[in-house]
Amino acid sequence: MKKKDFFVWLFIALAAGFLVFWHFYRKDKIQTQGILLTCKIVSITSNFRSAPSFQCEVIFKGQKLIVGSNTNVDKNKIFIGKHFPIMYSSEINKGQILVTPNNFAEMGIPFPDSLKWVLQYEN
Repeated sequence: MKKKDFFVWLFIALAAGFLVFWHFYRKDKIQTQGILLTCKIVSITSNFRSAPSFQCEVIFKGQKLIVGSNTNVDKNKIFIGKHFPIMYSSEINKGQILVTPNNFAEMGIPFPDSLKWVLQYEN
C-alpha cells in the first residue's frame, strides 16, 4: 500500500469515527439535558438517502430560533405550519422533533393520542 493511500484511508476512518461520535454525543445531550418545547415546522429538506429534515421554529428564552431535526416520516408538505413537541438542548443548539411513536419512545415520553393522525405518514 502506498503511503498516500494509507493517509487517505486513515482520514476516512477518522472522519467516520468523528461522525459516529458526534451523532451519539448529540443524541445523549438532547436526551439528558434537553427541555421539552413546542416547535412549528417552517420547511422540509431531504436528499435521496436520508429521512426528511424539518426546519423548526422554536421560541427559547424569548428568542426565535430555527432548529433542524430529522424524523422518520414521509416528506410531505402537510407538516409545514404544524406544531409538534421538540426536545431542545441549548448547550449544543440542536433538537429532536417528536412526531412518531418511535421519536417519543427514544425520549421516554408517551405518544399522545392527538398525534395519531401522523401514523399514516410514518416510514
